Amino acid sequence: MNFSSFKLIAIVVGLSILIVGGSYLYKQSLKSNKLNQNNSEIKIPQSSTATTDKPSTRSAQVLPALPASPSSEESQKYATQIDAMAQDADTLSLSQCKANPLVVKLKSGSKLTVRNTDPEGIVVYIGPESLSVAPGSSQTIEPKLTPAQYSVACQHSAKDYNGQAGVVYILQ
Repeated sequence: MNFSSFKLIAIVVGLSILIVGGSYLYKQSLKSNKLNQNNSEIKIPQSSTATTDKPSTRSAQVLPALPASPSSEESQKYATQIDAMAQDADTLSLSQCKANPLVVKLKSGSKLTVRNTDPEGIVVYIGPESLSVAPGSSQTIEPKLTPAQYSVACQHSAKDYNGQAGVVYILQ
C-alpha cells in the first residue's frame, strides 16, 4: 500500500465521520424543532385581565409543559398560562441560554433588543427567525411575525441547545 492509497483512505474515513456526525446533529435539531413547533405559534385572544404584579425575575417562573401532541384544550391552557406570565418589555436578556424575562410581550411591529450576557456568542431563534449575538453585546431586531406566541430557543454550540429558553408573545 503506497502513500497515496493511504491518503485516499484517510480522506474517505474523515468524510464518513463528518457525514455521520452531521447527520446526527441534524436529526437532533429536527427532533428539537419538532417539539418546539408544537408550541412555537399558538394564537390566543388578547387578554384584558392580565395582572401587573408579575415577578420580574426568571427564578420565580418556569415555562409550563406542553405535550408533544397537545389537544386543543391543552394548547389553550398553555396559551393562557403564557399570557398570564407575559411582561411588557423591549429587551430580552439571555444568560446561560435562559431568558429574562421568561415571557416578553411585544406589540406587532415593535423592536426587540436581545442581550447576550454570556462570555460566548449565541444564536437565538424566535419562532422561524434567528439572529447571532456576540458575547456581552446586544442586537436589536424588528420581528416580522404575526400576532402569536413564539418559542425562544438559544444555542451556544452544537452540544448546548435550549429549545425552551423563553417565549416572545406578539400582540396586534
